[in-house]
Amino acid sequence: MGCEDYLSLREKYVMKGVALFHPIVVEKGENAVLYDVNGRSYIDFTCGIGVT
Repeated sequence: MGCEDYLSLREKYVMKGVALFHPIVVEKGENAVLYDVNGRSYIDFTCGIGVT
């Protein structure tokens, strides 16, 4: 399944009050790099800046 398929399921099953800031579906992560279901990579440069 691709990102669009997961986002369609999200729209169907998740209530509308839950915000979606970035329309990506993360499949795995290695160190500071995240990979989506379409194979694109993203660098987590904030490293949990808002985590307590």
